[in-house]
Amino acid sequence: MTDWKQEKVLVMGMRPRGIAMARYLIRQGARVYLSDPGECFGGSKAQTLPDDLSKAEWMPWGAPLQEGAVTWVLKDPSLAWDESWQLTDPGIPVMGDLEFGYRESHCLNIAIAGSNGKSSAMGCVQRVLESGQRHVAMAGPEQAPIGSVLEQSGKCDFLTLQIEAEQLVHTSYFRPSVAVLLNLAPHARYEALDFDAYCHQMATLFRNQQAHDWLIIQSEALAKLHSLGVSIPGKVISFSAQNRRADVFMDRGLLISRINGWSGPMFNMADVGLKGDHHAENLMAAMLVGHVLKISIESMKRALVTARPLPGCGVPVRELGSVQYVDDSKCANPLALDRMLRSLRGPNPHEPHVWLIAGGDSSALDYHHLGPLISHRVKGVHLIGSASKDLQAAWSLFAPCQIFADPIQAINAAHAKALPHDVVLLSPACSTSGSFRSAEHLGALFQKVVAQLSPNRAPDAVSLSGSKAVKPMDAEEVS
Repeated sequence: MTDWKQEKVLVMGMRPRGIAMARYLIRQGARVYLSDPGECFGGSKAQTLPDDLSKAEWMPWGAPLQEGAVTWVLKDPSLAWDESWQLTDPGIPVMGDLEFGYRESHCLNIAIAGSNGKSSAMGCVQRVLESGQRHVAMAGPEQAPIGSVLEQSGKCDFLTLQIEAEQLVHTSYFRPSVAVLLNLAPHARYEALDFDAYCHQMATLFRNQQAHDWLIIQSEALAKLHSLGVSIPGKVISFSAQNRRADVFMDRGLLISRINGWSGPMFNMADVGLKGDHHAENLMAAMLVGHVLKISIESMKRALVTARPLPGCGVPVRELGSVQYVDDSKCANPLALDRMLRSLRGPNPHEPHVWLIAGGDSSALDYHHLGPLISHRVKGVHLIGSASKDLQAAWSLFAPCQIFADPIQAINAAHAKALPHDVVLLSPACSTSGSFRSAEHLGALFQKVVAQLSPNRAPDAVSLSGSKAVKPMDAEEVS
């Protein structure tokens, strides 16, 4: 830990994580300077700062740093580095919130990272730790910023961190005692990196681990890192829902361990309200965290049996006329869509039964490889957002694709066509922040429209062409 009383610290980026670091530093007695490329606090007008930041000084964005002006630079990781200053003094140490949190925390760290499933896995890990009477603090994009939980970490056994790839950039000493890497997949959010570079960046998660630390990793991600020549300094346990050679694997819905001294069936997916390979892997990862911390398997099972999907993560919204409506609005890449479609098994395994609503922001991700799966599971694809034409080009050989002007039209059309035992699935497979404000906003819209759907449909409103759709709702009716 650092004695901040003699330090002059520039905090770059007045977003939630930067603000949390600034508040912590002020409480620790540092002299704090704030800067942001936006106008969130009215430029240099210090009187517009929140009361608890009133002791900080505003520094104009891009102003040259004089020698000795600051002794540290802390950067909100949501601020892209190309938005940041070129520091005139290369000797000034730069940290992100992850490195800062590691240095300032008073307990061991558990880190959860991956392209998909982090929030769901965090919830499962929290249940497991609490079942073992471990006192934990949680930090991440959907929990509290790291800087806001540091002072309470002294009363905790573990600080559990949900980690995004950009947080790993400015790390030098970050070392979690237990690291979890759920998966690796191309993601629109990191298109500036090629996939191999992204994987190398994610490997920073465990770079500083020691021989007695643990890496819990999906076997497919482990194989990818091995192919890149990445070395792993700690102890490794692998898991997979699809690879039966992993240390923990799934066989016909049973989670099974082959770990010496802890072998045999662990959990039956039929006993929990989480379905699909993606949720199975989250449960495996959480139980392996419990295993390395010597939490009994019985207490873990009691804690996990009541787990349910998080909002926007494959949540059943409504059943109407034996048609299931499912909100998977946080699906943001092809791998997430692949896992979601595989989890939806219809009454006849040889016939498609899903009406897929997909699309969002345009990206350079490859969607063509999903074609065979779509041909087996999807009756029709309703496309929305600026990515529509790209997805249509990738999938039109495998299922009928239609482009809609907005999500409301797409939902109404799917409702008109769906037959009993079909599923209407919102699963964008893209980022949605540019086209629809956010995944949360799109999911809320889906739920609102579905809640207002009428069970009465014209009997011929079932085909892609010549269908007689129900009266569509417009935005005014939904709001």
